[in-house]
Amino acid sequence: MTNGFMSKSESKSAIQRGLLLYELISPIQKTAKQFHQELIDKGYKVSIRTVERDLARLVEVFPGQINHIRKFPPFGYKLRDA
Repeated sequence: MTNGFMSKSESKSAIQRGLLLYELISPIQKTAKQFHQELIDKGYKVSIRTVERDLARLVEVFPGQINHIRKFPPFGYKLRDA
């Protein structure tokens, strides 16, 4: 990254990663750590903090579909009940 801007390949990777995270969200609650491991298993080299930021963005973009559970640890994410 240079000058605070992502290169095209970094931007594409971030978009692909976000779409994959969205696909991995299910009705069963998962932690950021579990999502992180799933991304690692799929070949992404990304930090847990990046995954946490990506998940937070998905909650902001899709508030009606994704629930961020903060009641008690371990905190997690799941699809909202229909």
